Amino acid sequence: MCYTADTEPRAAIEALADGCGVLLAEASGFDADGPIRAHLTAGDAGRLAAKAGAKLLVLTHLRAWQNHLWILEEAAQVAGCPVILANPGLRVAL
Repeated sequence: MCYTADTEPRAAIEALADGCGVLLAEASGFDADGPIRAHLTAGDAGRLAAKAGAKLLVLTHLRAWQNHLWILEEAAQVAGCPVILANPGLRVAL
């Protein structure tokens, strides 16, 4: 399992996530918003999951005012694996 928080896309994060089964990644906005300083967009999280070969992407650090289903959709378009939203009490069988 790999967890990202308050980070931008970078080689060090890709190296950390490489080969992880579950990627818990922030999705603080949309690609259309442009790069977000110190945060991943939903598209960034999906691309990271794809590069890592993750088997599951769990999106977290969601902003309350954004449409979370659209966040989920953007990540899922590029992730290459199932994508779900984190929520309190979520349990994932590994």
